[in-house]
Amino acid sequence: MGKEVERKFLVTSTAWRELAEANIRILQFYL
Repeated sequence: MGKEVERKFLVTSTAWRELAEANIRILQFYL
């Protein structure tokens, strides 16, 4: 049970990091 939650959290944090990096690239493109 704990590993399932841990994996879900890891996937979520990875997705957020990729999303943030994409947003940074977009911001740098417009600035």
